[in-house]
Amino acid sequence: IASHLLGEVSMHLHHQLRRAEELVAQMNVDLDSRPMSTGMRLRFTWQIRPDAPAGFEAVRSRLLATESSWSLDERRAIAGFLQQRIEELRSRQETGTWHEQLAEALDYRRWHRFGIVRFQDGHWRSLTRRTHGTGSGGEKAMALTLPQLAAAAAHYRSAEPSAPRLILLDEAFVGVDNDMRGKCFDLLAAFDL
Repeated sequence: IASHLLGEVSMHLHHQLRRAEELVAQMNVDLDSRPMSTGMRLRFTWQIRPDAPAGFEAVRSRLLATESSWSLDERRAIAGFLQQRIEELRSRQETGTWHEQLAEALDYRRWHRFGIVRFQDGHWRSLTRRTHGTGSGGEKAMALTLPQLAAAAAHYRSAEPSAPRLILLDEAFVGVDNDMRGKCFDLLAAFDL
């Protein structure tokens, strides 16, 4: 099992983690190039969840690196971490097929969370109810709409290239100035929506 975990499974996790990092980075480039006229800027983060499995932070940094750079100790740590995920799930869940259990045990998305940070008063701060409430009407609308567009874009990137990209927005740009409306439609194109 260890060789399989260090082979196909770890390489799959490597590619998925890298794809997620690249997606967030590209979306942040797209957002940075379109600041609001008020100067507000948003960025997305993809962070390790506070309740992620123990040891994931160290293993994650290795999984993001290429396999050829892993030392023997790092290989053991990665295999041990993945094996432990499987054993923990199997000990608490006896139902489901082996494939379903593996998929759940090794679901890297459960070990992360997306966040939004807002540039405000010269600092990047997490977007919370309190920081959201300090924005203008247009800033508030953008702080809610842009993450929805990014989520739709991320979802559709896993679809077939010819699949329609449908989103329905009800008054999404109310209170947003004309300049930012244009930037939002530009983002729709950049996000392939």
